[in-house]
Amino acid sequence: MISHECAQYIGFAGAFILLGAHAAVMSGRLSTRGPAHSALNVLASSLLAANAFVENQPAFVLLEITWAAVSAAPLISRLRGRDSS
Repeated sequence: MISHECAQYIGFAGAFILLGAHAAVMSGRLSTRGPAHSALNVLASSLLAANAFVENQPAFVLLEITWAAVSAAPLISRLRGRDSS
């Protein structure tokens, strides 16, 4: 099991990635319809889910796993040749 301190760093990394992606969208530097946006959401929500798991926050784990799955769907469709954008 990872330590509480390590989990906090993982959570902060996820939060910074998520906030950075949001700032990039709001400033027009990142499209919400592109694969980069989905990939950043999958990465960020996975890191936040890991943090929530270690910190024993089941509702937050559920939220972040769902977020990762929803964000992964367009990436999987793109890989299969069905562009969902």
